[in-house]
Amino acid sequence: MVSGKVRPSDIAKTLQVNPSSVTRRVQTLEDEGRVSVVVDPNDHRSCLIDITDKGREELNRLEDAGLDVFSRILEGWSEDEVCTFANLTLRFANSMKNWRLSHPATQESKSTSPRKKRWR
Repeated sequence: MVSGKVRPSDIAKTLQVNPSSVTRRVQTLEDEGRVSVVVDPNDHRSCLIDITDKGREELNRLEDAGLDVFSRILEGWSEDEVCTFANLTLRFANSMKNWRLSHPATQESKSTSPRKKRWR
């Protein structure tokens, strides 16, 4: 889990997505009280995003729910089957990452809904 404040551009780079999509999603999370957004004191042109207690609670709840579902799905699988699945999933994830790195991100369509824009 990521801790500390991060810039939207760093999130976009890590996720390999268009920065504008990060801006829209962070705005929604801020509106819901799941993250806080403050001006970066070292670069007033940018901002820093931090998870709030409400956001951390939601993240923990989703992680617990996901692990519960995942363990139920794999119930009855042998240890060898789980290892094979894990290895193939890792191989798939690496192939996807390599593909994404070799194909530039496409521009997402702009949202038509009005939004307050106080940071980007």
